[in-house]
Amino acid sequence: MAAITALLVYADFVSERPGVYLLPVMTVFAILSAGEMVRLGSGQARRPPRVGIYLGTTLVVISNFVPHLVPELSGGGSSGAMAWPLATLAVAILFVSLVEILNFENAEKVSANLCFGVFAIAYVAGLGSFIAQLRYLDSSRWGTLAVISLFFIVKMSDIGAYIVGRLLGRHKLAPRVSPGKTIEGLVGGLAFAAVSAWVTFAVVGPQWLGAPTTSPWWKIMSYGVLLALVGVLGDLNVSLLKRAANLKDSSVWLPGFGGVLDLIDSLLAAAPVAYLLLAFEWIVPAGSAS
Repeated sequence: MAAITALLVYADFVSERPGVYLLPVMTVFAILSAGEMVRLGSGQARRPPRVGIYLGTTLVVISNFVPHLVPELSGGGSSGAMAWPLATLAVAILFVSLVEILNFENAEKVSANLCFGVFAIAYVAGLGSFIAQLRYLDSSRWGTLAVISLFFIVKMSDIGAYIVGRLLGRHKLAPRVSPGKTIEGLVGGLAFAAVSAWVTFAVVGPQWLGAPTTSPWWKIMSYGVLLALVGVLGDLNVSLLKRAANLKDSSVWLPGFGGVLDLIDSLLAAAPVAYLLLAFEWIVPAGSAS
C-alpha cells in the first residue's frame, strides 16, 4: 500500500495537471468512507440519509479539484482555494435535509438523522478536503512534499505508538474508547512523528526542492508532534463511533486494518493542521520570499 501510494504521488507530480491522479483515489476513498459512516450511524432506529451522505461526501471531495483541473471554473476576485469545497458543503447540507424531508415518516429520530448526515459529510469530506488543498500549496514540488509529509508523519506516528505501546505500554490513554492505546504509546508516537518530520523537511526536502528550508529544527519537529497529536484525536473519534455502533471495525474489507476509516482516521484529523501550518509558513519552502 505504501508503494502504491508513493507511485501515485510521483505520477501526480510529473503530470502536467497536478491533482489528476489524486482525484480518483480520493473519490474512491470518499465513497467507501461514506458507506462506512452510514454503517456506523445506523442502529437504535436511526436511519442516516444514505443518499445524501454518499452524494454529498463525494461531491465535496471532487469540488476541491475543479478550479485546478478546469481553469475556466477557477473564478476570480476574492474567491479563495476553499471556495468550491465550502460552497459544495453548503449544498450537501441542504441536500441531506431534502432527503430527510422526502423520507420523513416520524419525528422521533429526525434530528439524529440530520445531525449524523451533516457530521458524516463534514468529517470525511470537509476534513479530507485539506488533503487535496495541500497538493496545491505554493509550487508543485512543495505541494507534493506537503502531501508526503502528512502521510509519512502520521503513519510513522501510528507505527511508533504501536511499537512502544506493545513493548512498554502500562497506562491506558482512553480505556473506555480505545483500550489498546497507552500513554507510553502516545509518547512513542510523538517521538516517531518528530523524527519523521525532520527527515521529511531537513533530509529529503532539500534534495527534492533543490535547496534547504529556512525554518529551524524545532519548528520542523513541532510540526510533526502537532500532526501526531491531532491524528490520535482522529483515531479516537472513529473509535468512539465504533463503540456507539458496537462494532470492532468500520468495515471488514481490509484484513488486519478493518475499513477505510480505520486506515485514514488519523490522516483526516491531521490534514487541516498540516494545511494551516504550511499555508501560514510555519515551515517555509526553499525560495520563499518570507
